[in-house]
Amino acid sequence: MLLLQDVVSALGAGAVYALVALALVIVFRATGVVNFAAGEIATFTTFVAWELLADVGLGFWLTLVIVVGFSALVGVVIYLFIMHPALKKPEFVIVMLTFGLFELFNGLSNTFWDPSPRSFPAPVEGPPIVIGSIFITQESIVDGAIAILIMLLLMAIFRYTKLGLGFRATTDNRFAAEVVGIRPWQMYAAGWAMATAMGGVGGMMLANMLGLSASMMGNVLVFALVAVIIGGLESPLGAVVGGLLIAVVAAVFSSLSFIGTDLATPLMLVIVIIVLLVRPSGLFGQRKAGLL
Repeated sequence: MLLLQDVVSALGAGAVYALVALALVIVFRATGVVNFAAGEIATFTTFVAWELLADVGLGFWLTLVIVVGFSALVGVVIYLFIMHPALKKPEFVIVMLTFGLFELFNGLSNTFWDPSPRSFPAPVEGPPIVIGSIFITQESIVDGAIAILIMLLLMAIFRYTKLGLGFRATTDNRFAAEVVGIRPWQMYAAGWAMATAMGGVGGMMLANMLGLSASMMGNVLVFALVAVIIGGLESPLGAVVGGLLIAVVAAVFSSLSFIGTDLATPLMLVIVIIVLLVRPSGLFGQRKAGLL
């Protein structure tokens, strides 16, 4: 029963991993590189959320809406003024730009706010729900519901809106998309906006669970990277499944006495190595034909 409790508790963290992993996939499909600054951008926007909640006195849900919009604006600005001018540069340059953004937003968070951990207001309060011997906090239920709604909304955008169809067409074949009148830079900017917005939501969810600090997203980015490698760098579904799977596997490993928390992360990296050797495109990625 203790293992089952650990697994249930891990699903809340898995929802955060899934959101950040999904953000990584969207940016990768737009620019062809992994955004290593995703965690630090999310941390910065979460500190902004804390200011709105603690100092301004806004409610959680209004703050969530504002932070989603603010995060999306940050993503658009980053793409238009930093990433777009570098798209014709070698991929190494773009990767280094994301590391530069990592340092920039990390510095902003540590400069404007005290980096020490602090509590973060929860969307709801109340006693945990008990199902047999399993305890589920109301905060976890709401956080999970938020994550599911965000993912469903994103799925609807990609499948049923001109924006989503345009983004998919651009990432599949940029030149063909231009022929039919789609402007790739607009689609890529929209992709960055959606990715940073999801990161902002994930940051608020994580701060609600673990508390807010300048370093809170460090491990989350690692787990999200593991999730997209396992699920597939270009597969949104793989990112979601990978995020939940990694959280559950980590909880199981940590609960085993002969493994514990110290060996859980190294063992997950071993799993990543195995996946890369057996199926480099990920469990949900498409295999690419090789030379005979």
